[in-house]
Amino acid sequence: MLRWRLLFGFSISIGVVGLCLLDVFLENRTGIPGIALFPLMLLLLVLACHEMLLLANRNRVYPVPYITYLGCIIVGLSGWGTFAIQHSINQQEDSRAVNQDVLELDEVLPSDAPSVSISENSNEVIPEGSSEASTEDASEAAIASDQSADDASQESAPDSTGSRASKRDSKAVAALLKQLEHLTPGNWILSAFAFTLILVFLQEMYSFVRPGAVNVRMAYTIFTIVYAGVLMTFLALIRLCFGLVDLIAFIAIVKMGDVGAYTIGRLFGRNKMAPGLSPGKTIEGAVGAILFAGFTAWLCYALILPWVEGKPVPVPFNPLWLVYGTMLGFLGMLGDLAESLMKRDAEVKDASDMVPGFGGVLDLLDSLLLSAPVAYAFLTLGLLNL
Repeated sequence: MLRWRLLFGFSISIGVVGLCLLDVFLENRTGIPGIALFPLMLLLLVLACHEMLLLANRNRVYPVPYITYLGCIIVGLSGWGTFAIQHSINQQEDSRAVNQDVLELDEVLPSDAPSVSISENSNEVIPEGSSEASTEDASEAAIASDQSADDASQESAPDSTGSRASKRDSKAVAALLKQLEHLTPGNWILSAFAFTLILVFLQEMYSFVRPGAVNVRMAYTIFTIVYAGVLMTFLALIRLCFGLVDLIAFIAIVKMGDVGAYTIGRLFGRNKMAPGLSPGKTIEGAVGAILFAGFTAWLCYALILPWVEGKPVPVPFNPLWLVYGTMLGFLGMLGDLAESLMKRDAEVKDASDMVPGFGGVLDLLDSLLLSAPVAYAFLTLGLLNL
């Protein structure tokens, strides 16, 4: 078991590092964050939803699968939708700024240059009023030029009409994007969750035949959307709102807490913490999780992240780093126990066998899901930069 855990843990780490590098590269090219990591989040979301359905079936609860998957995906997409809209708004504003600069440049250029006539048969410049013949020739040339301009304008009329239609469409898109500009990631997620709730009710009303387990089925469907979908969006929001380095630091702190719990528990564990939920967890392991997570938080924000960002190290000590780390270590353990509660109720050891050495996808994500909202709150309030 330990060999498989180490092998797959190393492989997963290498894969995640590669995706992070690709994500940075694509963000630099397109200006849109999370392009490479967002598909991974959707994949993990679908797999987590699948395992939640398996646990439900073990308890003889049978949510409608497509509604559950669809609800999780809609909620997962909602967080990223804010930044896609914002990127489109920025492009529209940049385009308008360029057009305004061109108009201002045209206004600055002089338009009162001296008028001259150019002979048709030579390159001579003939001043005004030189002779009648020259004036008549110039008049005939001007009339011919006006006629050719009229013909050209008639020929290009369809093109100008198409250009006006294109401008109208562009203005309509800009107006729509402007109306959506006030939507924050939280608004999008809340709206998406409300929409999925409506879908759940519609599905149950459509398929209702006789009383029996309707409320239980709807409750488990909504719980799955919240647990796998809403909590997962906080991971995406950390990446999109605060950058890749804060997401990596968050994952490192929580997972080092898992490592501390496992290592200290195996070496010194004597007192069971919650034998009914997880017989292997000990109080000594819990202390190890908190210590490892707190130390990792200090290491990330005092040394590693400033070095990555090109700042002088070490950064002046902030005691809230330790608070952040210990809270994430504690919530990581709580998330592990929460998933153990669902597994024990379903009478299974692991959520699935998708990841050898670890169990299922939920066994990898459980500690991250409950701690992600607290990490997002710390970052939103700017407590780590005081």
